[in-house]
Amino acid sequence: MQPNQQQNPQQQPQPLQQASQPQNTGAPIDYLNQISGPQKVNTVNPLLLWGVIGGVLLIAIAAIFALVGSSNKGPDITSAAQRIQMLQTATESNQSRLSSSKLRTYNTALDTILRNSEREAMGLLSEGEAKSFKKTLKDSPIKPEFDKLAATLNDARLNNVLDRVYSREITYHINLLLRDLRIISKSKSSKSIRAFVDDTERNIDPILKQFTEFKDTQQ
Repeated sequence: MQPNQQQNPQQQPQPLQQASQPQNTGAPIDYLNQISGPQKVNTVNPLLLWGVIGGVLLIAIAAIFALVGSSNKGPDITSAAQRIQMLQTATESNQSRLSSSKLRTYNTALDTILRNSEREAMGLLSEGEAKSFKKTLKDSPIKPEFDKLAATLNDARLNNVLDRVYSREITYHINLLLRDLRIISKSKSSKSIRAFVDDTERNIDPILKQFTEFKDTQQ
């Protein structure tokens, strides 16, 4: 056996010393916070915000009511005069194209009545309405109806069925005119307007009957 070796106390492992870490006192950050003071947050005044929202809502509601009111506007003398003139233009432009002598006779009578009715209606307009009548005629909401009528009658002429289609379409538009005149008569208290409506209706009714009878024979 080998003799036991004695350990040298100087050779014993020494514990590792932890590296000293610098301590952050936080003094510079605290100093900056103190001198800068609390940050201000910009906020909107609630009363001002609700005022803006309320204003926008009122504008939107007013626009909706204006749109509904304009779309629901009933016929008046101006629109009646427009319808009369547009219908008269249709009767005049198609007179020479009609084949039936009977239908041409009815159409001539209708054209005369419409001319007289238009003149009476224009006399009921105010000076400003009469001056702007041509402009309002171009922008009239019923103009597309008569643009469609013109296209329909032109197609019927090309297909040699103008008499049948013409009597049907003119009967329809006469009824629309009478409907508007009756609405105007009920909504207006003016005696002159009611007299105009009564005269026009009395003159057109017999022609409407003739157009209706001719239309029925073309079925």
